[in-house]
Formats: sequence, structure tokens, C-alpha cells
Amino acid sequence: MKLLLTLLSAYIALTNAAPVTVTKTVVVLTQYSTSTVSGSPFTLASEVVSTLTGALVSSSAAVPSSELTLTSAPVAATTSATATSSSAASSSSSTSSSLNSFEAAILEEHNVKRALHGANALTWDTTLAQYAADYAASSFSCDNVQLIHSGGPFGENLAAGYVGGAAPVDAWYDEISQYDYSNPGFSEATGHFTQVIWASTTKVGCAEVICNNAWRQYTICEYSPAGNVIGYFEENVYPLES
Repeated sequence: MKLLLTLLSAYIALTNAAPVTVTKTVVVLTQYSTSTVSGSPFTLASEVVSTLTGALVSSSAAVPSSELTLTSAPVAATTSATATSSSAASSSSSTSSSLNSFEAAILEEHNVKRALHGANALTWDTTLAQYAADYAASSFSCDNVQLIHSGGPFGENLAAGYVGGAAPVDAWYDEISQYDYSNPGFSEATGHFTQVIWASTTKVGCAEVICNNAWRQYTICEYSPAGNVIGYFEENVYPLES
């Protein structure tokens, strides 16, 4: 009888106790998309998953970014990369005397940076420059900052907010501080830098869009043959020469 009363008391105590809720939250951050806005606040999405209810809640928050876009995906080392290399074979080059001040400055700054690594100087290519200008005219708006890669057959670097020809190249090149020469390969954090000094690239053509707002200038550069080819970083991204 005493045992029964003890068990009954324990049962009553348990039923009157406050319920205990056990939760577990998992936050998954999405990878930065190459097609999202950069140069203005971009969106970092997160998914919050409750293991108890199974509910899926999506949210997004504006996170300030730098004024550089992320590079496009690296080029696969396949026959398509070979086609990319030959696609500009009929392109025409220009001498520095025929370039305007922006074109001359951006070409010179590319070659200054490449010389630091022993990479050959680039030549200006009017076909690449026209491709950049056409894409700029059709896809860039001063009213809505959206730096989205063209997905074309060339290597491509984009920037917003950097004025003149040298400043965008300097910003792209500054990614060198994040490049790991002991583990060469593609990274979204260093893709601009590796394209700028890519040894196998021989031609460049760029265009600018001038805006009367805070962004002031868009810069689009096209490269041939394209850099950032998977499996070829060690032989194309030279270290700084001493």
C-alpha cells in the first residue's frame, strides 16, 4: 500500500510539472551567387529548419558587399575551353596610340600587374572591347546596379564604383592577398586576380559605363583565351618575382 501511494504521488508530480520543449535549429547559408548583385547590398539567404515541426522558413537579409562582383564559374579544361581559345583568333588588335584614355590606362595597368609575375603583356583587342561595350549597353543600368556575368565565350571581370582605367584593375589584383600558392586553384575570392595575371591570356578588351550617381562607373573586361581554367592554375598563376 505504501509503495502504491509513493508511485501515485510521483505520477501527480510529473503531470503537474511544466512541459519541457526541446528544439534544435540548423542555419544553412547559401553560397554567394555569381548572378546576384554586387557593388550594392546583395542578398544572403538562410534557411532555418526546426527538427520538431519540420517547418521550413526562408529569410533574407541585406549584407553590404564590396564594389566588385564575384567572378563567373571557372572554365572546365575540355574541348570547350579550346574552342574559347580559338574563337578570338580572327579578332583585331589595336596599337596603344589608337586607344582612348580609359582603354590605354586599363591596358597599361593590366600589364603592370602581369609584369610583377613575369606574365607576358596583353594586347588590346577591338573584338573583345566591342563585345564588352555591347554587353554593357544591353545589360547595365545606372538606375539599378546589377552586375551579372554575360556567360559569353571569354574570361570576364566586372566592377562598379571604381573610376578610371587603373582603379578597377588595382581592386581585382588586390585579391592576391587571399590566393594560396601552396594550393593553386579557383576561388571566388581570388578569381579576378587570377584572370588578370593568367599567363595564357594574350588579349583584353574593356568598356566602361559612366553614371551620374554614387556608382559613377561600371567596368567590363573580356579576356582571350579565358583564364581560370580548372587544372591549369599552377602553370598560369605565377608568384611575384623577387
